[in-house]
Amino acid sequence: KRNFNTEGSNMVTNSLSRKRFSILIADDVRETRRSPRLMLAEIPNVDVVAMANNGRQAVDMVKEYHPDIVIMDVSMPEMDGVAAYREISQLYPEIGCIMMTGQYDISTVRDEMKSEAQEYLLKPFTVEELAKAISRLNVHVEEHRQKQALLELQRQKEAALKQMAEEYIAAKRTD
Repeated sequence: KRNFNTEGSNMVTNSLSRKRFSILIADDVRETRRSPRLMLAEIPNVDVVAMANNGRQAVDMVKEYHPDIVIMDVSMPEMDGVAAYREISQLYPEIGCIMMTGQYDISTVRDEMKSEAQEYLLKPFTVEELAKAISRLNVHVEEHRQKQALLELQRQKEAALKQMAEEYIAAKRTD
């Protein structure tokens, strides 16, 4: 059994933004899905929005729930975590990924994944390790949120200018 005491992770979790992060967990082992979910309950501003049994289901659930971060196992049936995240990142490049693995040679996993995921956790991991990984992913997610906000402002500005130009033309204004 794990001790979910988070005293050591308070400084890490304090660095997370005030915005909430939605998370999808994908692993074919029920207990391995349950443990991160319990750990995430101890981390502020984090909500688990879905849990998938395999990579294919994770891709489908991402389309439905649009999480900020996916936490997934490398080895799963139907579609492994690497293939699933590759598909997810093609559809939604803004979604961050923490890849979990039971393989003890993390360099092999990194080579296999070709640096597609932003973070890696070796199972079993602690609340502190998970909180630190989420804190580091915070940068990726926040950068994307800011880019999206700027793009939306640009779209609104262009639409307003277009509307204003049409109104000037309709009113036959020349000023």
